[in-house]
Amino acid sequence: MSRNKIDILYFIRYRLRIFPVLIMDKVMNKYRINMKADESYPKIINKSLDPMLEVQKISPLGESIIKDGKVILLGKDVNMGWPPKWETPETGIWPKDYSENIKFYGDGIDNDIKLVWELHRLQWLPSVAAYSIKIKNKELNTEIIDVMIDYINNHPKNKTISWMEGIEITLRSISIIETLSYLKDEIIEDSRISIIHHQLVEYAKWIDKHLSQKWRLNNNHLILELIGLIIIGTYLDWHPKSKYWKNKAIKLLDKEIKLQTIDGRNWEPTTAYHRFVTESLLVMSYYTTNMNFNNRGEMKDIKEVLQKSVEVLKFMSIGKDENMPLIGDDDAGIVLPRELDMDFRSNLRVLNFSRKLGYKFEKNNYGVRFWEDQGMGIIQNKQMMIHFVTGAPKGKYRQGSHRHIDMLSLSISVENEEIILDSGTGLYFGNKKMRDFFRSEESHSGIYSKNYSWAELNNLFEVKNPPIGDLRIEENKIFMSCLHPSGITQRRNIEWHENNIEINDPLDLKNPVICFIVKDIGHISTNEGIWEMRGKGWRMTHRPMPDEIKISSTKDKNTLKTKDTLYSPSYGIIKTANRIEFLHQKGVTATTQIWID
Repeated sequence: MSRNKIDILYFIRYRLRIFPVLIMDKVMNKYRINMKADESYPKIINKSLDPMLEVQKISPLGESIIKDGKVILLGKDVNMGWPPKWETPETGIWPKDYSENIKFYGDGIDNDIKLVWELHRLQWLPSVAAYSIKIKNKELNTEIIDVMIDYINNHPKNKTISWMEGIEITLRSISIIETLSYLKDEIIEDSRISIIHHQLVEYAKWIDKHLSQKWRLNNNHLILELIGLIIIGTYLDWHPKSKYWKNKAIKLLDKEIKLQTIDGRNWEPTTAYHRFVTESLLVMSYYTTNMNFNNRGEMKDIKEVLQKSVEVLKFMSIGKDENMPLIGDDDAGIVLPRELDMDFRSNLRVLNFSRKLGYKFEKNNYGVRFWEDQGMGIIQNKQMMIHFVTGAPKGKYRQGSHRHIDMLSLSISVENEEIILDSGTGLYFGNKKMRDFFRSEESHSGIYSKNYSWAELNNLFEVKNPPIGDLRIEENKIFMSCLHPSGITQRRNIEWHENNIEINDPLDLKNPVICFIVKDIGHISTNEGIWEMRGKGWRMTHRPMPDEIKISSTKDKNTLKTKDTLYSPSYGIIKTANRIEFLHQKGVTATTQIWID
């Protein structure tokens, strides 16, 4: 109820609209009404689609799964076996009844449901099909079809964690279609294919009735659901409702993608979700370009938005691996099939895929860009990239889900490594204390007051009344400010050159703290009132000398205390870090310089 009143009205309207659908879902669940697969559905795989990724690119993961029976998901070894189990000791055991009633966070829930959802997205299955094609194993080909049938049989409509979210159904549908695309020349005709086609039809029907149109400004879930309808409708072009699914989804997506895009960047205050949405649009572009698709004219505006999104993704990438800092939330979400070794900081495979589809971007695009309606910006030159946050924007974008308490914070990257960190995400569910820790001001390289927090965490994904930021740019300088809830406007000014950056902090807050998160503590020295730390290939200086310097680190990542420091290079992966806090008096102007050697 802390949301804007208009948002609440939109949500009430959504619940009223979907109420009859939920009643029907409950009735079907109670009386176990599940239609048998229509035997008239095609028993052959659609021949017009080629796989998105080459066999040799993803088959190593398939080989690993077949030989070892495990896959790495969200930083954990999931021992699923082959044929796979749909729950493992790592994922935990979840209820098998009505999906809408499944509780997945809060008191008594210690497992993170994201892990089992990740397993059920089946994004590892295309790699098994690619491996099977590579080694020409007909027996494995038919086992893969059996695995899909087993999944369908064990997850009837509206039951289990399989039917809780439209985004999960979309990603699973894409995985199934992509798996079939590898097997299309090996499975000539098979009655099991009609069962899979029936399931895809049921997925499309479910998504159509459960679209996440909850707010004035929706998020990535709705975009993915609409993309799912377009892809399923394109693949099942023989189905009587395929045209309806495509037309409806294209119309809504055209409107939604414009609302959710700010100067080429996804509106949610996070870098990872921009990539996730861009990747999903690229996958849709692949399907609608390479299959029988009659709505290309209606996709013109969407593809123009996608072109700008690709350009922004390139701008937020640095180094040979096209790495980006994971600012705000990151759930390690992907749309393309999984590969064996994946670094979720790297945008390389998405940018390569976009290039394959004809989307273009500059090799080197240096300068500064600021997204006013998001409160975030990027400075990039030949040596480094700086991602900075002023604060929340005004208006409807202010209540952005996935926002952290990261006002006036920054992340500095050199080539493929961050030297000044944003602590990242950690996790969403299963441990509220750790979730809140990663979103707190102490986990960001910013400025805060020991007396009064910047904001209050509202729930797992929102910040209550996030402070409003502002920005002014002059050549190679930016002047940031953010209105603190104590009524004081705190400032932070950044000046950048080819091999160094200067951060000036006029400290107006009461009992101010300047915080920097770093991976390692280098050699520290003081000379003539200047504090200095030398890292590998870089050094940091700070002046005047603070009243106190606190350096805190974490030795045991399994024991979280408020004085500890952790960072997350991707969802589910938690590593130790170091927090450097400079404590000055109010009224002091502190200067921090970072030099690239």
